[in-house]
Amino acid sequence: MTKFSHLHQHTSYSLLDGLSNIKDLLQWVKDTTDTDPSCAMTDHGNMSGVLQFYKYAIQFGVKPILGYEAYITAGSRHTKQKGEKTYHLTLLAKDFEGYQNLCRLNYLANSEGYYYKPRIDHEILEQHSKGVIAMSGCLGAELQQYILNGDMQSARSTIEWYLRVFKGNYFIEIQNHGLQEQQLVNPVLMELAKEYGIGMVATNDGHYIKKTDSDTHDTLLAIQTKARLSDENRFKFPCDEFYTKSVGEMELFLPRSTWGDEIYDNTVLIAESCNVELPIGSKRTYRIPQPKLQEGDTSDAKIYRLVNKGLRKRYGADLTPDKIRRAEYELTVIKKMGFTDYFLIVQDYVNWAKKQGIAVGLGRGSGAGSLIGYAIGITDVDPIKYGLIFERFLNPDRVSMADYDIDISDTGREKVIAYVREKYGEDHVCMIGTYGAMLSRSCLKDVARSMGLPHDIINILTGMIPVKFGKPSTLMEAYNSSQEIRDFLDVHEDVKRAYYYAFNLEGTIRSSGVHASGLIISDTPLTDLIPLTVDRSTGKSVSQYDMHDVEDIGLVKMDFLGLRTLTFLEKARDLLLQHKGISVVFNDVPLDDPKVYKLLSRGDNKGIFQLEGSGISQASKSLKPERFEDIVALTSLYRPGPMDNIGTYIKRRHGLEEISYKDFPQSGHLLSSILSETYGIPVYQEQIMHISTSVAGYTLAESDLLRRAMGKKSQSEMDKQRTKFIDGAKTANGVDPEEAERLFELLNKFANYGFNRSHAVAYSVLSYQTAWLKVNHPDVFYAALLSVEYGDQDKVAEYIQDARRYGIKVLPPDINKSHREFAITDGVIYFGLSAIKSLGVGAIDVILEARQERQFDDLIDITQRISKGDLNSRALGMLIKAGALDSLGDRSQQLASIDILRKPLPKRNPKPRQLVDDYTPYTPVELLKLERDAIGLYVSGNPLDSYPEFKAARSSTIAGINDWCSTQPAYYQNRVRGIIAGTISSITKIQTKRGQIMAKLMIEDETAVVEMIVFADDWQQMSVGATIDNSALFYCDITPDDDNGSPKLVGKRILTYDDLVLLPRIAVITLDMLEVDTNILQTFTEDFRGTTDGARGIVRIDTGYDIVTMDLGDLRVSKLIGDALDKIGGVDVVYTYEPKLLLQFVGGR
Repeated sequence: MTKFSHLHQHTSYSLLDGLSNIKDLLQWVKDTTDTDPSCAMTDHGNMSGVLQFYKYAIQFGVKPILGYEAYITAGSRHTKQKGEKTYHLTLLAKDFEGYQNLCRLNYLANSEGYYYKPRIDHEILEQHSKGVIAMSGCLGAELQQYILNGDMQSARSTIEWYLRVFKGNYFIEIQNHGLQEQQLVNPVLMELAKEYGIGMVATNDGHYIKKTDSDTHDTLLAIQTKARLSDENRFKFPCDEFYTKSVGEMELFLPRSTWGDEIYDNTVLIAESCNVELPIGSKRTYRIPQPKLQEGDTSDAKIYRLVNKGLRKRYGADLTPDKIRRAEYELTVIKKMGFTDYFLIVQDYVNWAKKQGIAVGLGRGSGAGSLIGYAIGITDVDPIKYGLIFERFLNPDRVSMADYDIDISDTGREKVIAYVREKYGEDHVCMIGTYGAMLSRSCLKDVARSMGLPHDIINILTGMIPVKFGKPSTLMEAYNSSQEIRDFLDVHEDVKRAYYYAFNLEGTIRSSGVHASGLIISDTPLTDLIPLTVDRSTGKSVSQYDMHDVEDIGLVKMDFLGLRTLTFLEKARDLLLQHKGISVVFNDVPLDDPKVYKLLSRGDNKGIFQLEGSGISQASKSLKPERFEDIVALTSLYRPGPMDNIGTYIKRRHGLEEISYKDFPQSGHLLSSILSETYGIPVYQEQIMHISTSVAGYTLAESDLLRRAMGKKSQSEMDKQRTKFIDGAKTANGVDPEEAERLFELLNKFANYGFNRSHAVAYSVLSYQTAWLKVNHPDVFYAALLSVEYGDQDKVAEYIQDARRYGIKVLPPDINKSHREFAITDGVIYFGLSAIKSLGVGAIDVILEARQERQFDDLIDITQRISKGDLNSRALGMLIKAGALDSLGDRSQQLASIDILRKPLPKRNPKPRQLVDDYTPYTPVELLKLERDAIGLYVSGNPLDSYPEFKAARSSTIAGINDWCSTQPAYYQNRVRGIIAGTISSITKIQTKRGQIMAKLMIEDETAVVEMIVFADDWQQMSVGATIDNSALFYCDITPDDDNGSPKLVGKRILTYDDLVLLPRIAVITLDMLEVDTNILQTFTEDFRGTTDGARGIVRIDTGYDIVTMDLGDLRVSKLIGDALDKIGGVDVVYTYEPKLLLQFVGGR
C-alpha cells in the first residue's frame, strides 16, 4: 500500500492564485488516501487560512501540516531596490514552537521586509528556525534558480547554509510538471541530494484540485493580473499539471524506477514528524491582559471599589438591598468566569473616551443587561428600570467570552483605538483581518472583463441578479429562478461561457481587508499565537486570521464600532452651545416629552435614528407612540418575521382587539404579567426567559440555554428542553402537559424572530434623542444631520427638502457666512466651504482667517487679500460657481473677471482693478448647473422648478419610487409601469453584439439620482429628445428594490416639454363657498351641462371647515368655460396633469 502526503499545496488564500477550497481539498485527500491521510497548507506569503485548515482537517479526519510558502531575498530584507531578487521557500511547522516561529517570520516579512511582496531574509530565518522544516521549493526557489543560471557555487553555498541552520530538517523538493526547466534542474538536485546526504521529497505545487479546473484557474490568474485571456503575453501557468494529483499520477511524472521510494517515503516521514497542536476547543484559554494596578492592589478589589462608587452615583438614595444583591451576584459570576480584567479594560477606555468629549453609545447588544457594566460606566441604560437580564449577557452555565460591542462616534473611534494601542503595547494589539469572497455579481463582472466582453452588457446581466437583504443571489439561484437571465444567456453565447466560469469561481477568496470594528488586545505578544500582517494604509498590525478564528484560539475581540448617529449628536451638542448657548447632555434628556411622541405619531421620522423610512414611518403613524416602551417595541417589531405582528400590536395598543390568553387557562395569569407591556404579544427574547422561569421553574441561567437552543434548533437539545419545560410547568404551577406543550411550541415559534431587549432599549434611547432634537431644535438637527450625511448626495437632497418643509432655509455656501462645515447663521443653514470641490483645507483656513479681520466686500477685495498661491484660480472659480460670492455681485460677471483680476498689475501707471463689463449673463438653469458642478448637487433650486407641469404629471419622485411601487399593481412579476420627471445628467451609449445602439441614462430630480437602461428598440424613439441637461418625463418599467436601494428602471418613452400639448390634462376647479355668488354659479352650471369637449374636471369645494372633492366624470371643461369660471369670485381654475390618467394615456399609445 503506497503512502504519500501532499506537502506543497495552495488554497484560495493564495489570493487570486490558488483556487482550491479548503473543504474540497481535504475531502479529496481523504477520498484518495487509503490510510492515515495528511496534507500540508503552504499558501503564498501568508498563513491566513491555517487555523481553518487545522479545524477542518481534524473534522475530516486528515492530519493537518501547517506551513506557508515564504518569499525570501538573498540579501537583506531591509534593502528595497528595483530589481531585488525574491525567491520561494517552503516552510512547515514541526511543533507549536515551530508554528510560533512561522507566525513571527510571517509578521517580520510584512512589517520589515515588505517590498511588493512580504520578504524574509536569512538573518531572521536563522533566528526563528527552531521547530521548522525547510524544503527547497519550486522552480522559483533559490537553489533551483542558481542551478538554472549555472551558478553552482551559490547553489552549494545555499545548501550548506540550510544544512547548518536546519540540520536534518532540510529537504530538497522534486517536482515535475513536464516543464523543460525541471528536466534540467531535477537531475542536478538528485546529485546534490546524494552528495550532501539530503532527503528528497516529491511535491506537485498544487493550485487547484482537479485537472479540469485548469481553465477556471487560468481565468482567475487573468482576473488577478487585470489581463485579458486573449493576451498571449499575460502571466499564466505553463501547463495544466498544477493540480492535487493522486499518488498514482505523481508516480507517472516521478517514477519510482528513476527516483526510488525515498521521495514518497520522505513525505510520510515529514508528515509524521509534524505534530502541531493549537490551543483551541478544550485546550483554549482566554488571553485577557491584566490592567495596570497600583502596588498591592488586585483586579477584584479594584472592580469592587468602582462598582460601589458607581452604584451610589447612579442611584443615590434609591440604592436598595435588591440592587446591591444583584450587583454582588453579577460580581460573583464575573469573577468565577475569569472576566474581571475584561470589565476593567473596557470601562477604562470607555470612560477615557467620555472624558475626552467623545460620544459613546448607551449600550449595544446584551451587554446593557449588566448592572455592573452600568455602575462602572460601560453602559448608560439602567438594567433594573427596564427589566434587562444579566444572564442574557453572561451565563454561568454557558461558558462563552464576554463581548461588549462599544459604539463610538466615527470621528472619535481612531482616538480611542490609539489610546488602547499606547496603553497595552503595539505588539499586544491589532485589528482583525477580513476576507472578501467572489460573490455572484462582482465575480461575473471580473470574468467578463478578463474575456473582453462589453462592460455595459454585463452590467445589464448583473442587474438581473436578485438581491435580498443587501446580498445578491448566487449564480445558481439566479439562473434557476429567473427566466429573464436564462433568455439573456441564450441570446449571448459568450456571456453564457462567462457565466459558467463565474459559477466555478464564485465563493473563491478574492481579497483581504480589515474588520470595520474588531480589535484584539492580548496578554502576550500576538505572534505567539497568530500570524499578523500590516495594513499598508495605516502601518498598523492586522491579524491574518478572521474574527472567528481569533476567538477560537482564545484571543479577546473587542468591537469599536463607529456610529454616525453619535457623531451627529456630537455636532448637534457643539452647535447648540455655539449658536444658542445651550449646554445639553443628551443622556440626561427626559424620555417623556409629549412633542416627541406627537412628532412620531405624525410619522414625521425623516432623519430619526432607526425610525427613518416610509414603512416604519407609516407604522409609527399608525401606532401613535405615547411612551418610550412604544418606541422600543416598534424598533423590535419592524424586522422580517415579527413585522407580521405590528398590525395586531397596533390594534391592541388602541383597544381595537382583545388581549386574550384563553389557550392557556392554567398559565395565562403568569403570561399576562410578563406580556402586558407588549399587549400580549411576545416581542423580546428576554420574554422567553421570563416565561420559562415563571411558568416552568427555570433559573435565569437555564432559561438562557433554552433561548439559545430554540434559536439553534438542535433537535436533540430541543427534545431535552421540551421534556424539562413540560415537567417543570407541572411541578412549579400544576400546568397540564398539553397546555405546557402548546406554550413551549409558541415560544419555539417566537424564538425565530424575538429581539434582544437590551439592545432595543439602548438604541431606542438614541432614536428618542434624535427625535427630541428634531422637534425642539430643528435648525440644529438639520445642520448636524447634513454635516454627517454629506457624503451621500441623495440623502442630502432629501434632508434639504425636509428642512424646507419645516421652514428652515438651506442655502449654498457664502464666503462671509459659511464655516468649514454646515453651520447656522441668522437662522439659516449654510453649506460649509468644505463642500466645494477643489477648495482645499489650506484655502479654507486662509479664507476663515482673513474673515476674522473683516468680511469680504467683493471679488476684488478677495483677490487683494488672498494671494493666488493660497487660493488659485480654479478654487476661486469653484467658489463663484457654488454661489459663495452671490451676495457680493453677479456670478456671471465674477467668473468672467477671474483671469484679469489674477494678472499682476503693471508697474507703471497701475489702474484700480475692476470687474469686466463685457460678459454674457447665465440663465437661471445654467446657474443651477454651475452650482451642481461645484457642490455636487442642486441646492438653491432644481431645473424641474421651471417645469411644474412635469412635477404634476410624474407618478413619483425618484426617492419615492420604491414606496410608490408598493401601492401599484404589478404587470409582470414585481414590475410596475410609471412616469418619472427628471433631468438627464449623463448618457452612455452601448453597441450590442448585433450592432444596435442602446443607452444608459442617469436621471436626477430634486430628491435623488437613478440609472435608467434603454434598450435598442426604444432608444430609436427616445434618442431624439434625450440630451444631456434636458428635463423631461420618462415612461418606464420599474423594478423596485425590496431593501429600499436603487430601483431598476428601463426606459420606454420620453416626453419633452413640447410633447405636453398632446397629453390629457385635468381642470381643478376650487370653489370657496364663503366667497362665491351661488346664484351666478347656478346659472353658469346649468349652461355647462352636457359639455363633452375639453379637459376632465375635478371640483374641490371648500366649505370653510372641510374640503369635498368630486370628479365630473364624462363632462369636460373647455378652455372657454374654464376661463369664464375663473372670472367668478370665489372660483379658481388650474389646469394640470393627473399622473394616473397620464399613465393610462401614454401606456395605451
